[in-house]
Amino acid sequence: MSIITTATARLIDIAVEQDRTDAVQSFVNQETILVDVETWDGGTGTGYSCTIGTGGTSVLALVRDHLLPALVGQDARNIGALWQRLFALTRATTTGAITSLALAAVDTALWDLRSKRTGEPLWRLAGAHRQEAPVYDTEGGRLHLSTEELVEGALRAQESGWAGVKIKVGRPHPSEDAERLRAVREAVGPALHIMTDANQSQTGSSVLRLAAALEPYDPYWLEEPLPADDISGHTRLAAATRIPVAVGESMYSRAPGAISWSMTIALMLSYTLSDSACRTGGTLSSSPSSGTPAAEELCGGIPTPPQGLRCPPSLASAGWAERDTQGPVTPPPPAPPPPRSYRSGRGCCAG
Repeated sequence: MSIITTATARLIDIAVEQDRTDAVQSFVNQETILVDVETWDGGTGTGYSCTIGTGGTSVLALVRDHLLPALVGQDARNIGALWQRLFALTRATTTGAITSLALAAVDTALWDLRSKRTGEPLWRLAGAHRQEAPVYDTEGGRLHLSTEELVEGALRAQESGWAGVKIKVGRPHPSEDAERLRAVREAVGPALHIMTDANQSQTGSSVLRLAAALEPYDPYWLEEPLPADDISGHTRLAAATRIPVAVGESMYSRAPGAISWSMTIALMLSYTLSDSACRTGGTLSSSPSSGTPAAEELCGGIPTPPQGLRCPPSLASAGWAERDTQGPVTPPPPAPPPPRSYRSGRGCCAG
């Protein structure tokens, strides 16, 4: 039987091995909320959600106090109905980051259970529109790195067969970002895609200067240059630059009526949408009307990203997958590897 008999949650604090700096923050640790579910017949599933250093205990409390008690005794096969039930239980706090992160941890656990039962990876359960996606590297493009280090990292990625690299932007003057991008472009040539990410650091006026400075070096996109909820600002920017504008990573709900997502889709359909399963309440279940997965973390049929790969809308419909982790720059293997193990750092909360 598929009745859920046990549901537990725990928080693991994972320290990063290398500095990760962008225009607004330094990534010092990842608070990872893990949810484990077990059914009467012994089936198990593990889901996760994460924050960059703050808010993890709040997400954990919401999961433990409100979501997990409502799961026990329910049929794990009814994932969409369960997501709607849990969403209704937390309506007073939706739409928002804490609730969406909590829902995602539960939802990905249920999809992991289904994938294990069927013996199929999640991308196939989602429709298998695509069986592969190109991968770009972020780890070698951090803002604190020197221009020489950016060039070295991009060349390593290119030589290893990666299709693109991401360069963080947001230096004090746009000319600095332009010079760094110029050096990378000259080193790798025109074929390697170079994504740029400003991490919401710009204003309506400064972003116009930044985009103009970057344009000559053919960036593949400019990601979240303005605050995530400034939809009209991103729309004006998209009309003023030839660089595609990527938005959506920091919007925390795809629920019906969510202003950020509905406005983004309505105003910017011709531009790049970047989505995260952790931040939008889960994978397929958070978008019941579309039947299209919301996930970045759907590689290999498990919600945990193997070897740090983060996949945009599940390989079922993905345009790109992002490598965002430490370790050597090597192309992903042809077959999905097992999930990466989690190292327990400070403040580990077992439960």
